[in-house]
Amino acid sequence: MTPTLVCKVIGVDEMGIDDLIEIFPNPTTDKLTIEINSSYIQKISICNLTGKLIKTISCNNSNLEIDVSNLSPGIYFLNGTSDQGTFRKRFVKN
Repeated sequence: MTPTLVCKVIGVDEMGIDDLIEIFPNPTTDKLTIEINSSYIQKISICNLTGKLIKTISCNNSNLEIDVSNLSPGIYFLNGTSDQGTFRKRFVKN
């Protein structure tokens, strides 16, 4: 009798649109840097916890620096859409 090894694939990680967006520093106090690894994202919005639109930013290049010094301390969301789907990233303003 020989031992039998059975391997099953239970999932495959796919790169989602959330993986194409990096934000730092998080938490931040005055500036937030956004690195976008996709040319298909044209607009990003900042919303507060209640969903109120705070700011809309046009994306003309892959690196953005956003002044958030005028935001009140709290939790905010970056939202955007591309042909690959939508993304939402959370950041904290101190």
